[in-house]
Amino acid sequence: MNKIITAFALIFLFSAISPAQTKHILSVIPTQRGTEGKDLKLRVEFANVADLSKVKLFYKSTKEGDFNQIEIPLSRENIVVVTIPGTDVKSPALELFLEVIDKNREISYFPGKTPYELMQIPILTTEGAGAVIILSPDKGATVRQEEVVISASLIEVENFDPEKTQILFDNIDVTKWAMVSAELITFVPENANLQIKPGRHRVAIILKDTLGKVVAQTSWDFYVLSPVEITRRERAINYGANFELELRQESVKNQGNFYVRGRGNFNSSYRFLNLNTNLYLTSEERSNIQPQHRFLIEGNLSDWVKIGVGDVYPNFSPLVLSGYRVRGFYGKLDLRYFQVEVINGETRRKIEGSLSREIPIDSLTGTLPQNSIYDTTTGKVLIFSYGAYKRNLFAVKPAIKFKKNFELGFTYLVSEDDKASIKFGGNPQKNVVLGSNLLLSFDGGKTEIRAQGALSVRNENLKAKSWTDTDIDSLFKDTPDLRDNLKKYRPLIEKFVPLNQYIVPINPLGLSSLAYEASLNLNYFGNFFKFDYIFHGNEYLSFGQPYLRQDIQGFKIFDRLRLLKNQVFLTFRYENLNDNTKRQRDYTTKFINWEVSGMYSPLINLPNLSVTYSQSASNNGLPYTDTLKALDVVVNKLSFDVSYNFEYIFRNRVSFTFSLTGSDDKTVLNSDFNNTAFVFSLYSDLRENLRGNFLLAFNNSKFKKPIFDALGKFIGTGEEKFNYISFGTGADYSFGKMRVWGNLAPSFGDLKRLYIYFGGSYEIARNQSLNFNCNLLFYSYIDIVAYLTYKITF
Repeated sequence: MNKIITAFALIFLFSAISPAQTKHILSVIPTQRGTEGKDLKLRVEFANVADLSKVKLFYKSTKEGDFNQIEIPLSRENIVVVTIPGTDVKSPALELFLEVIDKNREISYFPGKTPYELMQIPILTTEGAGAVIILSPDKGATVRQEEVVISASLIEVENFDPEKTQILFDNIDVTKWAMVSAELITFVPENANLQIKPGRHRVAIILKDTLGKVVAQTSWDFYVLSPVEITRRERAINYGANFELELRQESVKNQGNFYVRGRGNFNSSYRFLNLNTNLYLTSEERSNIQPQHRFLIEGNLSDWVKIGVGDVYPNFSPLVLSGYRVRGFYGKLDLRYFQVEVINGETRRKIEGSLSREIPIDSLTGTLPQNSIYDTTTGKVLIFSYGAYKRNLFAVKPAIKFKKNFELGFTYLVSEDDKASIKFGGNPQKNVVLGSNLLLSFDGGKTEIRAQGALSVRNENLKAKSWTDTDIDSLFKDTPDLRDNLKKYRPLIEKFVPLNQYIVPINPLGLSSLAYEASLNLNYFGNFFKFDYIFHGNEYLSFGQPYLRQDIQGFKIFDRLRLLKNQVFLTFRYENLNDNTKRQRDYTTKFINWEVSGMYSPLINLPNLSVTYSQSASNNGLPYTDTLKALDVVVNKLSFDVSYNFEYIFRNRVSFTFSLTGSDDKTVLNSDFNNTAFVFSLYSDLRENLRGNFLLAFNNSKFKKPIFDALGKFIGTGEEKFNYISFGTGADYSFGKMRVWGNLAPSFGDLKRLYIYFGGSYEIARNQSLNFNCNLLFYSYIDIVAYLTYKITF
């Protein structure tokens, strides 16, 4: 199985920006060039989606500190396309990782082993030659007369002369009334005594060099409302809705399932009031698993008040509460200089334990198992599988802020299992976290300082009796300092959690449950630099951010230089991390990762080139003969990618990707791995309504596998190879209101499979459509995933 997963990881490795993959995700590939402000689609391929329970995509701009997230809906289709909204697509690059939870509740990440190993996608500010960033009004915007201010950023433009800049408003040269600098253009119509009439208006900005040659230009339209239209809009109720119904049939490894899924969205606005409703229903909803349905009703009162009821994904703090689903109430009050957010609901619903087996009381040799009861009527012991307690969460975050330059916030979170919610469960727990965050931003956001910290305490068994002072004296008589501190702070601690042997940390003053992060961002002269320091204690845990990496500290450096009007990107990344933060073990594992890359994306019709070299090293310093714990592995990867758009008979896009990956395991296990991969792809627009594609991939892998005897003793290393060739071809054809597509992709060698994908869509009416897709995967068995989707928009 491992060999197949390794092979899959390189079949569709189109781009050099896809780092080493984990075992569950084979590749994450952008389907088009990233452009600021435009939706970015990512093609995600899983090794076997049937093994997965939940997958989340975390992403952010390199200029931002906090991650946004998207939960990827899972079926059993191994390929899915995820869309990052254009509002979140910002230059110079997006950083992302995927968090994967499998059916065994094990957590893994892509592209690396931790959420700190990020995949990066360059984001260009424009697709064409112009690099002027429109600030206001937006393209196609509808504004009031008094709101008209023309503004554009020039930070992406090089080698232009501000004195030769030209600004046209409705074909009238208004340059002399505008404020023009090397970085910004601002024009206020009132300064030119220009009367803005209702209707459509056009703005053009032309930038020239010292010789008068145009180096960049842009133009856009916007619409000014008349008094009558303003009144009509204020009185009118605007609304929109869309609904989607999906019927899905899946047969994976001869196990068939049929699903019915429905999605709906309704939004409306009246003057300064906004209402939005989201609904997701699925036949997968069952009472013995966590909720699969999703719903949300939220309303906004201008920008001041926001209220939501349903499934909310609040982002209070990356350390305390970030993107974790809470079903309940969410509220936000923003008073310009003061803001408060509150969330109250449940993160886990109750699921009663189930009876697993019955055994006679006479068969027991000791005490009753913890997960059992004795039935006196039958004389049998009933053994149960534990259920899940209902878990409630409350969090509040007040913050003081000033525009986008300053924020000081504090987050308080308490999350507790309801002991009375079920009869048969494990140990109910309670978690309390107190955190704070600070933002300082200078020079228009070009310099940012961010800091955040949090302290957690939890009790892992609320059923246990709390300690008395006598208990503490007896248990900690050999550690007087700890004994005195526990007795001194016991009244304070028990205001939050019970104090007994299940409290973590046992010594809150030891700071093992402390986490903090600090970062510095500098963005000057086409160079973005970021420095991060992190410390996550080995016992820090927030139930609002349960997947945060524990027991890690160190620093990270990121530097990206843009040259030649954003045609050249040079990137350097370095991480130096280690675990064992409180010296709780006799060895410490160090993680040193670095990467250098260069990308050339010309504005003229020349090939796009990129090359990346990376190294990841992990070492815990233990003797190499320790086959259970010793770790000393170095992984090197070199990748090269070239793509080119050209016209020869047809409009074509061709790309080549070549990569070399090798690992050196210096321990006695000697689990080395080497891989060489080459991928060629071609897309051709044969006609305006017909597009064809072709792909050819070669993969050669060689890896060493440790061999153990029946007693688990290491006895040697075996060598295995895995080589294959894969190619694929397909077409996409549109005619009238219909569109059909299909792809065929066989693989030969050590990987023998045939993948067939086909489908079509039909536009029933302007606001209605049908979509059909079918995926066939032929091994020794046949996997089938087929679904029909109906969409309607109002």
